[in-house]
Amino acid sequence: MVERTFTLADQEDFARLSGDFNPIHVDPIAARRLIFGRVVVHGVHLLLWALDGWLGKRESVIRLTALRVEFRTPVGVGERVRWSVVREDEQDAEIEIVGQAGRSLWAKVAWQAGEERGRVSVPAAPGRPEPCREVAFESAVAVRGAVDLFLDPRSAGRLFPHFSSCLPEIKMAVLLATTRLVGMVFPGLHSIFSGMDLVFPQGESRPAALTYEATVVDPRFSSLQMKITGPGVSGTLKTFFRPPPRTQGSYETLCRLVVPEEFAGQEALVVGGSRGLGEVTAKLLAAGGASVTITFARGAADAQRVVEETKRGGGIIRDMAFDVLGPPDPAGNVEPPGAPDSLYYYATPVISGATRGAFTTALFRGYCDFFVDGFVKTALWAQRMATRPLRVLYPSSVFVEEVPLNMGEYAAAKMAGEVACVYLEKSIPGMKVHRPRFPRMATDQAASLMPTKVQDPASAILDSLRQLRDAR
Repeated sequence: MVERTFTLADQEDFARLSGDFNPIHVDPIAARRLIFGRVVVHGVHLLLWALDGWLGKRESVIRLTALRVEFRTPVGVGERVRWSVVREDEQDAEIEIVGQAGRSLWAKVAWQAGEERGRVSVPAAPGRPEPCREVAFESAVAVRGAVDLFLDPRSAGRLFPHFSSCLPEIKMAVLLATTRLVGMVFPGLHSIFSGMDLVFPQGESRPAALTYEATVVDPRFSSLQMKITGPGVSGTLKTFFRPPPRTQGSYETLCRLVVPEEFAGQEALVVGGSRGLGEVTAKLLAAGGASVTITFARGAADAQRVVEETKRGGGIIRDMAFDVLGPPDPAGNVEPPGAPDSLYYYATPVISGATRGAFTTALFRGYCDFFVDGFVKTALWAQRMATRPLRVLYPSSVFVEEVPLNMGEYAAAKMAGEVACVYLEKSIPGMKVHRPRFPRMATDQAASLMPTKVQDPASAILDSLRQLRDAR
């Protein structure tokens, strides 16, 4: 068993080697709006790391004959993972990688003794990466094309020394081309690589290119299979079209839901107001006449977009950088221009399902950093600036009641946050904390490959804003 934690620098090295610069793998700001909420490791990166380690432990010379891979749960940058051989016979082996949420990769490798016959020349890597294409699912039927194969032997040898020394360059070039094909070409920008089933015939010498053709397109799950062929390889790749970032209601649309001036006179601080439920809250409050300050930790561009849109519609709003995980009064934070009288707390980490039926303490603590520690520090910080007891909205979740078996850590942390709300109300005379248990609503965090029923957040949030406003 071998462990590793992938870094963003590791990701950038692999992107340069493979040509797969899809933002879900290399751009932390863009990735926070995508389905996994964070930068995730290329599946082929995980595969080559495991194969490299396995080859490094072998003494005999082999020739790969087949490779079947399933990319299951994603691995985030900074997440500890481990690979191990779960079964090995004379001519095949099963390898798995396990991460925080369970099995991330499963691979079955088949081989024969002896060296490869024949060599295919692989061109050097091009100087510039290809642009990341955006393909609509509706246009995926009967798509076909080809991607060139290339390889930088020096970088390949540095990243995967055992693979590079044991197998011909064309094998690595083909595997690298599969991630570049899926992540950059087809499906491209909105893709998820879910698996491959490849065979490696002996002695074929085709041009150094990988041809592809869509063969199975399933609109029920936005899934796609494609057939590939190349020098010494043929088989199938399995992918999904992932949902794009969720767009919330425009300021103009949300204005129609609000009674004019119903929130007038309120000085509102919306923590995490640059997207999702925080964005909707900020727009509704401004539409009702409140003076609003939204905060962001990393998404400055998203925050500026919300500010500009709201100001164009006549709302009073500004933004400021604020990190709920920092010290209670971080020197880098700029205090809101007015003393807040209400706090709306939407700071959240990446929410992801864990291993079903297993409780991971580290994941629970990570949620508590935001939902308990960060919340309490932020509420006390805001109260010190206020001239009267705050009114606070703490969004909880129906998962506290339902407790899905793969969301126990999240539900427990939200419940702990509810207890923190009661503590604040008891310890600060006059403070009112409203803690609605929201259903699953249409946000980036709720994105799913499977058809899932989600609720538009505007009506539920507006009801909660009014309940907090009228709290006695």
